[in-house]
Amino acid sequence: MVKKKVLFHKDNALVHKVVTVIAKLHELKFKIVPYAPYSPDMVPSDYNLFPNPQKFLAGRKFCSDIKVISTTDACFEDLKEGSYREGFQALSHHWTDVQMSRRFAYNTRNAEVKRTEKEKFSRLRNFDKTPSRRVTQ
Repeated sequence: MVKKKVLFHKDNALVHKVVTVIAKLHELKFKIVPYAPYSPDMVPSDYNLFPNPQKFLAGRKFCSDIKVISTTDACFEDLKEGSYREGFQALSHHWTDVQMSRRFAYNTRNAEVKRTEKEKFSRLRNFDKTPSRRVTQ
C-alpha cells in the first residue's frame, strides 16, 4: 500500500493559528510547512490564481457587487483543469530560482568578504616592508 504524504502550507492567516485547527492537523499527521512571516512570496494555493483574474478583469467596469462576483466566478469556471497543477509546477520552479539566487548572492558576498580580508592582510604584511618615516630635526 502506497502512503501519500499530505503537506499543509501554513500561512499567517488567523484561521490557521487557531488551537483546534492546529490540533486537528497534528491528529491527521499532516506535515506542516511553515510560512515565513512577512514573506513577499504568495501562498502556493494562490500563486497561479491571481494573474488569470487580473487579465480577465482588466479594463472592465462594474456597476454592482453581484456583477463582480458573477464575472469572477465565470473567470474561475473558464480555468482549464490542469491550470492548478501548472501553477504548482511554476511555483516549484520559482522556488528553485529563488534558492539559486540566494546561493549566488551568498557566495558572491562571501567571495567579496574574503577578497577584502585578503587585501587587508596583504597591506598589513607589506606595511613592515615600507620605509619608515622618520622625523629629523
